[in-house]
Amino acid sequence: MPHPPTDITNYRADIKRNKVLSILENDTAAYEQALKKLDLDESIGIDLAAIISNPNSDANMTLQEGDIISIPKAFNTVQVRGEVLNPSKVKYSSGLSLGQYIGRAGGFSSAAKKSKSYVIYANGSSQRTTTFLGFRFYPKVLPGTEIIIPRKAETTKTSVAEIVGLASALASLTLIINSLTQ
Repeated sequence: MPHPPTDITNYRADIKRNKVLSILENDTAAYEQALKKLDLDESIGIDLAAIISNPNSDANMTLQEGDIISIPKAFNTVQVRGEVLNPSKVKYSSGLSLGQYIGRAGGFSSAAKKSKSYVIYANGSSQRTTTFLGFRFYPKVLPGTEIIIPRKAETTKTSVAEIVGLASALASLTLIINSLTQ
C-alpha cells in the first residue's frame, strides 16, 4: 500500500477529488451536487510561459499566503467523461478534434447535451463549446485534457389526458367569453 504524502492536506484533497470523479463516471447530475457538498480547493489555470517571458503582462498574478503552484506531470491521454457510451481514457493524438475523441469513447449517449460540452485542461482552466449562427465550435484538445459531456435535463411529456383536459378548458373559456360579449 503506498504511503500518503507528508502534506496531509493535499492527500485529503486528492481523496475528495477522486470521490467526485468516481461519481461522475456514473452520473453527471450527481457530479454537480457532489461538487457543492465537497469542500474542494479551487484552481486557477495560468499560462506560465507567458508569465515567465513577460512578468509585467496581464497573465501574471500575485500569490497570497497559502497559494500552491502545481505543475502537472506530462500527459499522453485524454479523459472522456459524462454522457458518452464508454467513458474512458483515450491516447492523445495530435490533430484530433473533440468530436473524434468522443467517437473513440463510443460517441454521445442519447442523454448527452452536446451543446454544453466542455473541456478542463491539465492546468485547471476550462473552455466550453460555443455556437454561432447554428455552427458549433469545439475547444481544442491538448494532452491531459478532460472532456466533459453533461446530461440533458429530464423532461416530462404531456399525456393525452392532459391535452384533452386543457383543450376542453380552453373550449369552455371560449364559450363563456363568447356568451358574455353578446
